[in-house]
Amino acid sequence: MVRLARQLVVAAWRAGDGGRPVRRAVALAAVGAMLAGVGWAWWPGADTYRPVQAYEGGTIGSAIAAVAPGQDGIRERARGEAVSLWQGGGELPTAEEPALATVLVPSDRSADEPGADAPSWVFPFEPPEAPGEGDAQALAVATEDGAVAYDVVFALVWADGGEVVDTTNEAYALASCDGCAAVAVSFQVVLVLGQADVVVPQNLSAAVTYDCVSCLAYALASQLVVTLDGPLSDASLAELEAIWAEVAAYGATIRDRPLDEIERALSAFRDRIRDLVTAEGGSVGPDGATPSPSP
Repeated sequence: MVRLARQLVVAAWRAGDGGRPVRRAVALAAVGAMLAGVGWAWWPGADTYRPVQAYEGGTIGSAIAAVAPGQDGIRERARGEAVSLWQGGGELPTAEEPALATVLVPSDRSADEPGADAPSWVFPFEPPEAPGEGDAQALAVATEDGAVAYDVVFALVWADGGEVVDTTNEAYALASCDGCAAVAVSFQVVLVLGQADVVVPQNLSAAVTYDCVSCLAYALASQLVVTLDGPLSDASLAELEAIWAEVAAYGATIRDRPLDEIERALSAFRDRIRDLVTAEGGSVGPDGATPSPSP
C-alpha cells in the first residue's frame, strides 16, 4: 500500500511536467482525495470492524478443519436450524442488535447406568448457605432425568421492633438433567411489633439450568413486611390465623397447580394479610409487597 501510494503521488506530480501546474494540482488533489477516502473507510471504529460470526465461515478454525479434518479440539459444526423462544410482543434480535440467548448443545456423554445415583451437587458454584433464624428458604434441585423436584416454604415470622429486622426470604430452583423440572416457592410474612430503626429485608430468587436439555426451573420468592404499632386485636389475630390456614392448605396442593397461577394466588394472600394488618395501623416495610419471580 505504501508503494502504491508513492507511485500515485509520483505519477500525479509528473502530470504537471512541461509547465502545466494546474494539471499537476488537479492530479494531486484527486490522489489526495482517493487516499483520504481509503483512510476514512478503513479507519478503526465500532461500525467498521466486527468479529466474524460462526455462521459466516472464514474463521481460522474452519480453515484448519477444511485442511486437516478430525484434529482434536477442532470441530466443524454443520449448519442447520434451531428453534428459539422469545417473549411475545417484543422485537426479535437482529445481527445489528443481538440479544443474549441460551443455546442447548447435546452432550456426547454416555447415559448413566440405570439405578445409578445422581450427584448431589453438579453446579459450577457453591450451594446457597443454610437459612438463619427467622429466614425462609426453598431449595429445589433436580439432577435426575425426568424427575420433578418441588420445595415449598411458607413462613409467618413475628419480629421485635427493638432489634434489626434483616429477615431473608429465598427461593432457588436448580436443574441439571434431561426432561426434568425444579420448582421452588417461598412465601414469607414478617410482622414487626413496634417501631424498628433498621428494616432491611431481603427477597431473593434464582432459577438456574446447567447442562440441561428440555428442562424447567421456576423460582418464586414472595415477601411481605409490615410494622405494627402494637399487638393485633383478638378478632384480627383470629382472621390472620384463618388466612394462614388457607395458605397452608394451598401449599399442600401446590404441586397440582399451574405455574402461572401460583404467583397470582400468593399475591392475593399477601394482599389480604396486608389489608388486615394495615387496618389496625400497620405500615408496609420497604419492598414488602414486591414478589421476586424467576421463571
